[in-house]
This record gives sequence, C-alpha cells and structure tokens, in this order.
Amino acid sequence: MSILKKRAELNRRKHLRFPANPRLARLRMALQGTGRDAVRPIRGQIHDFGTGGVCMLISRKVRVSHVFRGMIPYPDFPLAIPTLLQVRWGQHDPKTNKYLVGLEFLS
Repeated sequence: MSILKKRAELNRRKHLRFPANPRLARLRMALQGTGRDAVRPIRGQIHDFGTGGVCMLISRKVRVSHVFRGMIPYPDFPLAIPTLLQVRWGQHDPKTNKYLVGLEFLS
C-alpha cells in the first residue's frame, strides 16, 4: 500500500485501530440480527478493534447499515460484553469466500 493511500485511510478513521494480538485473534464474536433477521447468529473472528468499532471476518454477507447485537468475549473471564453494532462496510474475499466487515459501536 502506498504512503498516500495509507495516510488517506488514517485520515478517514475517527478512532485508532489495533490489530488483534494472538490471544484476541482466537476470540470469536457472535452477532445476532435484530427484527426479522434475528433467526441465526453469525459467528466471526475478530480482525482488529478500536474505541469506535471492530473489524471481523465472517462467513456470510451482511447489509451495510444493518444493526446487530454483539457479545464480545472477555479474555480470561467467563463473561461477554453485550453491545449494539452497525455494519459500516463489507469486503468479500473470493479466495476464502469470507467477508471482512467493519462494525461501528452504537451508543
């Protein structure tokens, strides 16, 4: 990635992102749809996270602006943090047939 492209991407973000360290990379987060889409949870792997949201690798396509209830597991403790997340963007990887999605925390 060029330096100009990286700088443009950093300027677009409101919050810093942190890559998932090896302990967090194993964490899975469950997303439960709201309303009619609440039929089955989507499980995904945390890719990176920040104070404004989380990026996940999931196995099915989701709509931009869709709202999910999420349960973020807390390492070393038997609890998960409930949160509402909104899909801000999604990108399909044809090699793995998975989707990388950006989710924003709703307050």
